[in-house]
Amino acid sequence: MTVYRYNCKNRQDRHFNTTGREKNPNMVKFYATSLEHAEGYKYIYSRAGEVIYECELETADVSGIKLFDMEANAAQLTTYKNYITEKAEEQRPMILKLIAEEKRKKQRTYFEQSLANLEKDLHQTLVLHQFQFLSNYERQTELINELRSLGFDGYFTTKEVAVF
Repeated sequence: MTVYRYNCKNRQDRHFNTTGREKNPNMVKFYATSLEHAEGYKYIYSRAGEVIYECELETADVSGIKLFDMEANAAQLTTYKNYITEKAEEQRPMILKLIAEEKRKKQRTYFEQSLANLEKDLHQTLVLHQFQFLSNYERQTELINELRSLGFDGYFTTKEVAVF
């Protein structure tokens, strides 16, 4: 499978990470599965939105790399389970408070359904964002260690491939 990525001259040119923390501590190479998806990374823009320069296209063949199918199998991973548990525990108290304080039955039912579907919704958010929340910051190391222990050198989603 051929994958694509646009490389900027200087990593700091990409202004995506404004947290002050390293988002990609293991220098994972992220590729797009289609040239169309890669197009969003073709240019470097100024903060005012003007094009500064066009990035160089890199293509790679990942057919020889053992990749984990995140969309089909992520729920089997301890990293995934830890993330879902952590986020659910963060959100659950707030939802319970909303249920307890809500006077209108329709709204209370809405919040009860939100609570019942919390883990499913967290999973859908991960899929929507190509499992990016599992591959950023400190959690990236946890994910890489787990996938490597299972014999994988990366993972793939519908739109992206990550190679360690």
